[in-house]
Amino acid sequence: AKSKLPNKAKIAVQLIKRMKEVAIRPATITINNAINACAYSDRDIEDRKEILEIAMVLLINEAQVMHGANYITYGTCIRVIRFFCVGSCGSMAFDTHNISAVLCRRAIDNEHHEPN
Repeated sequence: AKSKLPNKAKIAVQLIKRMKEVAIRPATITINNAINACAYSDRDIEDRKEILEIAMVLLINEAQVMHGANYITYGTCIRVIRFFCVGSCGSMAFDTHNISAVLCRRAIDNEHHEPN
């Protein structure tokens, strides 16, 4: 995720799709790494809105619904929001404090409900 490779968020999504095509179920850590690729995308070169959308789709469709999001998942999503939304993102206005608070609450709730 920390490489200088352009479009790493899109590449991560393609890898997850490919895993599913060959009947490999991506684990939570795989989804977390894909979201991390979003967090380390180059915000000066890549489309901020697109990176945010990729991260949120990964969070909602993959991590929460399919694989079980954990505190790393939510923390990484907060990192994406922090790096790619400074007040607003083009035509997309974000209340980063509220989004971060919701993600933190979900992370705490998930930690309390995970089996030991």
